[in-house]
Amino acid sequence: MSTVIGAILLCGLITKVPTQTDSFKQESASSSSSQKSQSNGRSPTGESKPEQGRLIEGTTFLVGSYKTNENLLHVVDQVIRDQKNRIAVLRELKVEEAPMMALSRYRLVIPKPLPVEIDTSKWQIDYKYLDSEYLQILFAAGYSLGLLNHEETTIQMLSIGLGGATANLFLRYATENVNLTTVEIDETIVEVAKKYFGYVEDERQHCVVGDGVQFLSDSAREGNKFDIILLDASKNTEEVVICPVEAFLETSVIQSMVKTLRKHGILLLNYIALGATDVSLATVKKAFEEVFEGCISFDVPAKLNKVLVCVKRHAQYKQMQSEKFHSDMQKHLNAFANVQ
Repeated sequence: MSTVIGAILLCGLITKVPTQTDSFKQESASSSSSQKSQSNGRSPTGESKPEQGRLIEGTTFLVGSYKTNENLLHVVDQVIRDQKNRIAVLRELKVEEAPMMALSRYRLVIPKPLPVEIDTSKWQIDYKYLDSEYLQILFAAGYSLGLLNHEETTIQMLSIGLGGATANLFLRYATENVNLTTVEIDETIVEVAKKYFGYVEDERQHCVVGDGVQFLSDSAREGNKFDIILLDASKNTEEVVICPVEAFLETSVIQSMVKTLRKHGILLLNYIALGATDVSLATVKKAFEEVFEGCISFDVPAKLNKVLVCVKRHAQYKQMQSEKFHSDMQKHLNAFANVQ
């Protein structure tokens, strides 16, 4: 079953930004930083001088660049207009080889009064926005299944892949009962998330630098349990963009996920496949349906992503097929869209 949820609402909170492939995770990086600016449409390394004391739509600021084993990443701040025709500034993690692709995206808080010398690298992130359509759908499912909004119980969540920590920051500020463990294969990505995207480790959130497949295997063997697993680990090169990476499609790995989840646990999965790959959504869905009780996929309007929600219990699978579940999801999506 594949479903389109909230097509109008999920076309994006930001209307003047070109259609982009949403958040994908990188697996390594090294950093340098010095803010530069350039006009919209130019290479991230191009420069132009913005007017003092003014934010002009289309202006972009290069905040930092990071070399990974696969490609070159740029942290870029971009001036746009939102749905209400107001000037806004987005911070994006972009790939040199695919400049229209945003791996992570946040809105920044514009200081008042606006300083004469503009340096967006020092501006704070506005954490009340979840400017990622595929995460909106996945989290709406989590809310509708009664996990993310279960106030009486502490929810233990595992995220495979950190990227710009979009999911981490949203859950930190939008929930009080979710403890999040993240597994990221590259330590430099953790450093980037902390330096430019506000990621903080504490008693509620921490990051394990290591291989996600091995972490799942160890957790299953040691009896560690989670209520939710978010699988968002991808490979991004000039030849192929794929999420999740194929190692997570092995039956033994999926079995480790099921063993690691509590009996009411759910899997939230981001899917994308571009370029030299034949891994279709049907292939991914079939692999997980052979181990989980049931899975439902959702389209992400105006994006190349699709998402998959898998459950362990038959009652949960029946719930996801009900009109009430989809009505509840739409209410949560409306709430995301109304955060303005």
